[in-house]
Amino acid sequence: SKCGDLNVLGLTIFKCLKENVFNKEIVKNALYFMKKRHPLLRAYIIDEFPDKNVYFFIDNIENSKEVELEWVNISSRNQLNKELENFNQKIFDYKKNCLLWKCMIIEFAEKNQKMYCLCLNLPLSFTDGMNIVSLLIEMVNIINGIVTKE
Repeated sequence: SKCGDLNVLGLTIFKCLKENVFNKEIVKNALYFMKKRHPLLRAYIIDEFPDKNVYFFIDNIENSKEVELEWVNISSRNQLNKELENFNQKIFDYKKNCLLWKCMIIEFAEKNQKMYCLCLNLPLSFTDGMNIVSLLIEMVNIINGIVTKE
């Protein structure tokens, strides 16, 4: 594609502060807060201009599309690499004006506790100047803020 197909994958493993209330809707709410806080996370690519250039278009929050979200449950941490590889191999379909990031939650058990791997994937051309580690930390803080109502 005109923007390249190199992606940046960031991940963090965490335990939710309130296990019994953590679900996909909470993650969707956290993704919405992230888009509201960071306008660039509402961007998609427009490349249909006669000058052959590629432009980022930042939508307003009310019209912004949903972030692609996958939720996977695995039986052991050993399966984590395979799920991450599958997630990272999916390229963005720029022709569909998709948002330029996606998210996956991988749920697994470790030492009889539910653990989660939060993965964010962004195109390399889009991440210039953004710190994916900061986005991951912020996302986990938002998730824990929602579940604890703080």
